[in-house]
Amino acid sequence: MRHARPKNRAPRKSLILTAVAAVVGAGLIAIPLAPTAAAAGTPLLTESFTGTSVTDPNVKPLGDACLTRATAAPPVGSSALGVCSATYRTDAPATSVNPGWLMLTGNVGNRTGGIVYNQALPASAGLQVTFDQVQYGGSKADGISFFLSDGSYQLTQTGAPGGSLGYARRDNGSTVEPGVVGGFLGLALDAWGNYPRATEARGTGCPSGTAGSTSSTEIKNNVSLRGPGWQDGDGAWTQGYCLLASSGAMSTSNKDLRGSGTADYRSVRITVSPTTYSGTTPTTTITVDMNFTPSGGGSFQNVFTTTTHEEVPATYKFGFAASTGGSTDVHLIRNLAVWDCCTSR
Repeated sequence: MRHARPKNRAPRKSLILTAVAAVVGAGLIAIPLAPTAAAAGTPLLTESFTGTSVTDPNVKPLGDACLTRATAAPPVGSSALGVCSATYRTDAPATSVNPGWLMLTGNVGNRTGGIVYNQALPASAGLQVTFDQVQYGGSKADGISFFLSDGSYQLTQTGAPGGSLGYARRDNGSTVEPGVVGGFLGLALDAWGNYPRATEARGTGCPSGTAGSTSSTEIKNNVSLRGPGWQDGDGAWTQGYCLLASSGAMSTSNKDLRGSGTADYRSVRITVSPTTYSGTTPTTTITVDMNFTPSGGGSFQNVFTTTTHEEVPATYKFGFAASTGGSTDVHLIRNLAVWDCCTSR
């Protein structure tokens, strides 16, 4: 039996996960979706971000997000993703570069960028997401996140910037910035190293051991996962977002998140299983794999696999986010593919 996820839930002990950390062009194709699962192996959404526009208007740009190959305003009825501002595209690919990229931020300080996909995708058959990412050109900050949210909520914004990487909440000392509305999972490709830390109260109301690392310094070059958020008594999304799994600091000799330029990208694969039940106890498995070999050579390696007693929502929405601070990087995404099943691709 499925159990509905409460719209305004209290902290739950079922957020505790068991993590196994290993050492570790233009057109969007979107299949019209009902809340039920599509046939096994069906691509739900593909978008290369390599062209001059994105056709699906459900792809909403935020902050500095833009297409590196766009040279004019987007066509009427398409996504609002458009030309990259000359002010913020420092060290980003020139418009003549083909294929292009979705640029989240350029190599400029104190900037944010992201996209949200405010169209529900079915979750019950499992989900597998792959994409290429590259971070380069600056001083390793902050990183890129990919997140899934409960598709029953309107997804119009990312979460807090900086070390929260557009997914989790953040207490900056004067105010609490909320996390992603309906947030279910937030994966960080965290070059600078603040995302898995307990600083800035990124995880709140969490079971013991899940709020964040006790490290007093940044955990450089890590891949980390935070779990569901929920609303406080005032309806703000400031609770939860607990740390669920992390690679820890990975060896930069063969597992570096960053590259030297656009040709030196890393590929990412995230798999979320359908929820299964033992009696009334739900179990969901999340697997994160990466191909650390530049330019797509080599093969995927497991970063971590984790199981949770948190059940998946009926549908997902998703987004990407990136940020810079006093330190910077160019943050780019392309070749996004979303499938409705958990077979490795």
